[in-house]
Amino acid sequence: MTTKSESQDGPNEVTAALTFTRGSESFSSPSIEVEESASKQRINFRATMNRFSPFRVYSINFSVLKGLEKGTYELGESNERVTASFSSSEYPSTTYLAWRGNVKFENAPTLTDLVGTFEFEAKSEAPQRPETATLKHGFFSLHDGVTNSSSGSLSVDAFIDTVPPTVEAKQQVSFKSTSIDMRNTPDRFLEVVAFDKNNSAYVYLNIPKGKLDEKRLDIGAEEDGANAIVHFRKGPYFERGTTGSINIDFNHSSQTLIADFSYADEYGNQFKQGHVQVTGLSTK
Repeated sequence: MTTKSESQDGPNEVTAALTFTRGSESFSSPSIEVEESASKQRINFRATMNRFSPFRVYSINFSVLKGLEKGTYELGESNERVTASFSSSEYPSTTYLAWRGNVKFENAPTLTDLVGTFEFEAKSEAPQRPETATLKHGFFSLHDGVTNSSSGSLSVDAFIDTVPPTVEAKQQVSFKSTSIDMRNTPDRFLEVVAFDKNNSAYVYLNIPKGKLDEKRLDIGAEEDGANAIVHFRKGPYFERGTTGSINIDFNHSSQTLIADFSYADEYGNQFKQGHVQVTGLSTK
């Protein structure tokens, strides 16, 4: 999977006006994850956006049959050439599948060139929760030739032995990122988002920008800017660290973060020997 941020042809981004059963948001993501499907017959791309109070992750996802020409394609349950969905991590996490709408490609879609607009209505894939989502004024832009992106790695050993009620996710995971993105958020945090494709897991690390020069910070659940915040996500398991610490070395000139961390969540699950080294911001 490749994460694209800014290119010589303009910013890589996804924007949309989002309204769904649980509220409304102005969706804006500065980076796009794009990959070829395992069958090598489709192009899958996704953009994510995080919000606080409480922390949550939204994503807009597309899957496109390779070889399509530029033009407008209708979305629906009977059309497999282009599919779209919207996901929210808010408990209970929900994926909304597009059943009506369209996607317009300005160029023939490829792994390195995706530019277009979209709008769609979507329904929850869980029949017991008749929730809906509407996305309007959607725009996506991905170009080859990245000039400003993050590079580096994040690793942590996760020991998930106790999980929330009804969630069956007990496991031990040796997380090693296959893609990483560092950005400034509108919520006064420096954020690192790391993805481990082999384990289908994410780590979200948020450090208050006003405390980057401090050598050590507590990890906690509060979002008031006094401590670092970290989440681990794998399948139905998505929990925040409540106790722990992080040692920080941030170079403002090179925009490089080096940090070691360990923490536990509210259920007592342990996350040990965490290490991150990343250079470059996807957004200034």
